[in-house]
Amino acid sequence: MYSQADLFLFPSTTDTQGLVLAEAMACQTPVLAIEGIGQADIVKNAQNGFLVVTAEQMAERIVQVAQDRGLHQHLRVGAYQTAQQYHPDYLVKDVLSLYQRVLNS
Repeated sequence: MYSQADLFLFPSTTDTQGLVLAEAMACQTPVLAIEGIGQADIVKNAQNGFLVVTAEQMAERIVQVAQDRGLHQHLRVGAYQTAQQYHPDYLVKDVLSLYQRVLNS
């Protein structure tokens, strides 16, 4: 369960199922991910987690967040706020707004 974790680690450079990042964030779990196209769309450094390039950098960020409870709390809040952009209610409103704009043009 994401909510029982302090961090969600995403070490894949090839996985295209980035939905797990939003799922973790919805449970207020910050994400540490290896940089990738999908990961960069949702993970914002020092806001809701961190993007890293190497496993060594990931290990350094894990230690940093573990030692700084204020940073961890800040990332938890940011993660939850980010996840709200992926909530079905928000997405439906966004799609309906797009359709309305298309119909009115």
